Amino acid sequence: MWATMVIHEMFHHYQYNNENYKEYAKSAIGILPFNINNLISICQEDEEFLPMIQKENDYLMQAISEDNKDIRDTLISTYLHERKSRIQKYSIEHPNLEQVENYYVIQEGSARYIEYKSMFILSDFANKPDPPVVADDSMFKSYSEFKEIDLNDPAFNYLTYAASTDYHYTIGFNIMRLLDELKFEYKTNLLNNPEKGLHQYLEDYMHTLPNKT
Repeated sequence: MWATMVIHEMFHHYQYNNENYKEYAKSAIGILPFNINNLISICQEDEEFLPMIQKENDYLMQAISEDNKDIRDTLISTYLHERKSRIQKYSIEHPNLEQVENYYVIQEGSARYIEYKSMFILSDFANKPDPPVVADDSMFKSYSEFKEIDLNDPAFNYLTYAASTDYHYTIGFNIMRLLDELKFEYKTNLLNNPEKGLHQYLEDYMHTLPNKT
């Protein structure tokens, strides 16, 4: 997956070329006494935190694949409720946890989303008789690993599995996939308004529904 990893990292460069995003990272996130290492430590050391995250991720995954609108909306509502409960519990001791998590869910989730989307372009290359040649990169071997893109394949399921060190990648990636399924606009604001967490776009969606909060 070398090629998509390079694209993932290139997208981080794109993020920091957005002045709003760059300024928010510097003036709001960079000054906090809580950072991504603290977040990962909680996830690794607290025996309840990661199972909560994985439960939230399961609701997102189910919502992405659910065709029944009412069931899907219930799954989204449940996800938001479970997330809120976890944040409330851990913010007592770690008041900056939510802000930092929101930031990295956007940062790494959107980079993973671009990584995933690029796989389909590389898949097209893999199925061409004369694909473009990547020169001067000894780490690049071929496009063959992208011939078939299947998130259920063990080679690709790292994209959707919420692990202790990179759950923020997965949560962000899955929220973005879900918002795509909902056809709910969020991309134009994502980097321009980085203070708004990705989950808040799901809340906005829920507010558009009758009798939903």
